[in-house]
Amino acid sequence: PKKPMSPDKNKSSPSVERQSSGSAEGSRGWDRLYVSNIPRHMQEPDLHQLFCDFGFIQDIQLVRRPDGTPKGSAFVVFHQAVEGHAAAMALHNQSIVAGAKPLCVRQSNKRPVGGSGEKDKRV
Repeated sequence: PKKPMSPDKNKSSPSVERQSSGSAEGSRGWDRLYVSNIPRHMQEPDLHQLFCDFGFIQDIQLVRRPDGTPKGSAFVVFHQAVEGHAAAMALHNQSIVAGAKPLCVRQSNKRPVGGSGEKDKRV
């Protein structure tokens, strides 16, 4: 059974919808995810494929070293917070490559810098 990422004392159902509804709080949280433990060979299109089933992706930006190689983390921005929350619930602590560390997917409190990520490529 999945548990909500943050407690909500006024509601008893752990549904995704209760985590965000388009309120200012929801739009500042679950729509922007920070993902770590990404295998180094993965690029933006690979992450897009991994996350696109959960909703409309506005941006994906791998964090890179000065030489351009991926650091193993990324920002994924969804159109709606409910989509990001669903992705986090499904993918957090999941190993996507045999022998690799499981992904860590959480809310991002920071905006990605620059605009070099993938944008609006959901089919």
